[in-house]
Amino acid sequence: MEPDAVDNLILTINSIPEDELIDIDFSSEGGQIQAAMTLSEVIWKNQKRIRMHNTGCVASAAILPYLAADERLVSPNATFFYHPIRTGLIGVPTMEEKRPIMWFSKAALEAGVQRIARDEKFYAELHDKRTKVPRGKVRALLKADHTLDAEWATTYRVAHRVGDFELPVGDFICVVTTDLP
Repeated sequence: MEPDAVDNLILTINSIPEDELIDIDFSSEGGQIQAAMTLSEVIWKNQKRIRMHNTGCVASAAILPYLAADERLVSPNATFFYHPIRTGLIGVPTMEEKRPIMWFSKAALEAGVQRIARDEKFYAELHDKRTKVPRGKVRALLKADHTLDAEWATTYRVAHRVGDFELPVGDFICVVTTDLP
């Protein structure tokens, strides 16, 4: 979920007429969480009907826009990947014992911890609104790496149903890649 690709997807969604169902074939390795949060809010607040199809793997930050869709489908062999939230820090590079080391100020570390807490809260709130995953389970999913299957996704209403991706004949098709810079 890179900002430029997310911007392109938002422009595409906004260009489609109000009465059209928007089907999105969605697989993503994740990416920048702020871009994913922006896309999820656009999808969530949009008046258009948006249906997401996980046809491969929806991972990391990409789970957020997937959950924001009105209707969520998952292919039988598709997966969802959760992991602890990470954040970038700005530090000062130095050479110590002939190895590059980054030094971080207390303020930079505290800001990083605050960003992680904010992002975890956003994940938990979106799961509360859109799924049946208990908040304690969401917290557990964000503490270690977890690859989850279609059955798990439908059990917890992350996805509404399992099914292969199909577009009705004559539907508008738009391909947007969200993982490439």
